[in-house]
Amino acid sequence: MSNLQKDARGFVDGIVDYLKTDGKRTNALPKVQNLLMKVSDRAAKEKTATVKSVVMLSGEEKNKLEKILGKFMHHPITVTNEIDTSLIGGMRIEIADFIIDTSYKGKLEGMTKVLMKGSLV
Repeated sequence: MSNLQKDARGFVDGIVDYLKTDGKRTNALPKVQNLLMKVSDRAAKEKTATVKSVVMLSGEEKNKLEKILGKFMHHPITVTNEIDTSLIGGMRIEIADFIIDTSYKGKLEGMTKVLMKGSLV
């Protein structure tokens, strides 16, 4: 398990512990805050973005994405492209633990969760 995965697991465990105590146990908060900062710092330092899309991106599209993501992350980003036809359309961008999901698959999964809860937003 990578350090990032361990830190993310620690963050989730800390949040769960905090929620189980209805917010009464405040000693978990510094640990959770520290782990979140570690995870976020790793994403901020990552130099590669994996872009999953239904079709291969053109050179021009990759260049535009690299410029946009570079501005967003405040340092140069190299884009690698992977084909994932299960996305149906759109794309999923992964930079370490930071994910931007504009795929139809992601939107359908989100709608399914809302509908399964029995409430519409």
